[in-house]
Amino acid sequence: MSGEDAKKQLVESLKDKAKTEAMSIVQSTIEEAKLTATQEARKVIINTIQRIGTEEAVENCVSVFNLESDDVKGRIIGREGRNIRAIEAATGVEIIVDDTPDAIILSCFDSVRREVARLSLHKLVTDGRIHPARIEEVVAKTRKQIDQEIAEVGKRTVIDLGIHGLHPELIKMVGRMKYRSSYGQNLLQHSREVAKLCGTMAAELGLNPNLQNALDYYMI
Repeated sequence: MSGEDAKKQLVESLKDKAKTEAMSIVQSTIEEAKLTATQEARKVIINTIQRIGTEEAVENCVSVFNLESDDVKGRIIGREGRNIRAIEAATGVEIIVDDTPDAIILSCFDSVRREVARLSLHKLVTDGRIHPARIEEVVAKTRKQIDQEIAEVGKRTVIDLGIHGLHPELIKMVGRMKYRSSYGQNLLQHSREVAKLCGTMAAELGLNPNLQNALDYYMI
């Protein structure tokens, strides 16, 4: 083998060795980057969860309306059941009067309707005048009161989260979440928690937290 051939062979050998070492370094760098990214992602999530406390609000499809005595049940039922039928027709809620002492059950999957029924019953029992005409009047006023509260809750929520420019109907939808539940948790509370989590993580990543809050509410 001539000196020139030996030189070429040595160069090729060194090239192959350099390529192998370079590939090893690249692979090692990639693995290290993946590990670091995973660790940083976990750190962001853990820090976010630690900074935000959560409370679960469990709801179902019934509410209990407590009475001062069982004598009130008769007044709620009314002569031949006319009062209880009027309440059910006006609110869309089933009123269950059974042997439960000093209480009646309000049953409806729509928690807004249940709240209207609960507040209406409280006003009727406190006032003492319970008859179909009065029931319709009280329920109508209570429904208006709840609608106003829904609007106010929606406004306060979007302001607290720094969300701007929402259509008034969307703000009302946010307010109605106060009376909704999802998988056993109050939907408004759940949405606020998720929005705060996403906003905090967005801030950790250098993104716009308010924009993330808005996007989160749209997705929910």
